[in-house]
Amino acid sequence: MPSESPSADLLAEALLSAAPSLDREEQILVVALYRALTRGHPVSPGDLAFEVGVDRDKVDRSVAKWPGVYQNDDGDVVGFWGLALSGMPHSFATEEATISAWCALDPFLIAPLTDSYPIEVRSQDPVTGEEISMTLTEDGIEVSPQTTVISMLRPEGSFDHDVVQSFCHYVWFFASPESGRRWVEEHPSTFLLDVEETDLVARHSWPALVAEALETT
Repeated sequence: MPSESPSADLLAEALLSAAPSLDREEQILVVALYRALTRGHPVSPGDLAFEVGVDRDKVDRSVAKWPGVYQNDDGDVVGFWGLALSGMPHSFATEEATISAWCALDPFLIAPLTDSYPIEVRSQDPVTGEEISMTLTEDGIEVSPQTTVISMLRPEGSFDHDVVQSFCHYVWFFASPESGRRWVEEHPSTFLLDVEETDLVARHSWPALVAEALETT
């Protein structure tokens, strides 16, 4: 049987607890890295350090210690905390580029941290194959079909380098509650949220993770 859905506040608290603790400079790096990736190109740690005025050694240490950071052979970042230049199942498009998101929650988490509205998300119901589209703007969210729901897994510990396997693979868009229920019945500890609930969880979590950085950007 699927798990009972926790409240939005409890789920946001669990997400924050699972994320690394960030000092002010690290928060600035997180926001800058998200915004750089949405431009659709690999992000050089040296260029990132210069852009935000953070010591290069600090950037290198942060990138090395954080889980969920993927680099190419040149050392440039090509995937970070929910975004990847390619290869993930959810399309994440800004006016500058189309990249991909790791899971259905990621667009909700990342959109408030970017300067790239509107964001167009495209995905597919893993049960029925039905296409799902979502537009995120500063004023709200439009989703089609309107019956779309999202599966969720409450993190029980810290996110690690296995976050894609241990968390992201359980968080999907579904075109209807019916197909979502079919999926969660086969995946213990998962549950369903509607779009409004998912957005509420996101806005109570990731912006708080980088609150100091958002105050200055």
